[in-house]
Amino acid sequence: MAFEADLEMNDTLNLLLVAKRVAEWLSPLVYKVVVIHTDRTWPPGGLPPDRLPRYGQYVRHLLLRVTPNISDSAVESYFKHCSNLINLALWVPYSDPRSDIPFTEYLSDLPHLKELSVNIDLLAATPSKSLSQVLSRVTHLDVATDLNTWEDCEPLLHFPSLTHLSVFDDVTLDLIPIILEHIPSIEVLILWEGVEDSFTIVEGYGEYPPNEPRVAHLLCGFIQGWEIGARGIQSPWIFAEDVLERRRRERDAEESAERNYSEESS
Repeated sequence: MAFEADLEMNDTLNLLLVAKRVAEWLSPLVYKVVVIHTDRTWPPGGLPPDRLPRYGQYVRHLLLRVTPNISDSAVESYFKHCSNLINLALWVPYSDPRSDIPFTEYLSDLPHLKELSVNIDLLAATPSKSLSQVLSRVTHLDVATDLNTWEDCEPLLHFPSLTHLSVFDDVTLDLIPIILEHIPSIEVLILWEGVEDSFTIVEGYGEYPPNEPRVAHLLCGFIQGWEIGARGIQSPWIFAEDVLERRRRERDAEESAERNYSEESS
């Protein structure tokens, strides 16, 4: 009987070790993308602050909507323990700007950041040296703020490596050529129209400056569009690149046909 009890104990210990190893293997996959939003949370149950010391290291893509039910200390914990972020959506409601939270200080501690979605007015002040270094590495920026004047757009100048920019589709259209003139590194500019609960990105046909080969109009849910991009399911940036490339080919084909017609007519 004692021998059988030892076998059962060994089996239990082996199972626990296997379960631990499986959990260690799955954690980087489960927590690679984290969404903390009042309308959607992923993974189910989210990633509460008390679990951040263990799992925060695995988070590479974080969408954090800073609502009143998220304490200042919780916000600090997300930044402290998710320092390996390459993609961050930091959405702060206009109704509660949480001006007591040092967001720019927290952003300064994200050395791997490449993609950022943020209320651009949070970056209105001249950035510190450490923050400038972080922003200089950001290549993809989603502006979660209305842009009505060039003054609203001036923080974009803090991003010298910017190649991809997304703004709300109700942006003042006269600003688009001004933005592209001041930031010539931009290759793709997305006019983003939110479609509630849509997990599919489609091309829109809204107004944008004519003959501008860098502007694409896309439709999708704001949260959903960010999430499917973070998961690698359907990147809004790549989708926009494909739209612009297709338009370029169509334009080249039309110009070629016109040249051929002119040559045949002459």
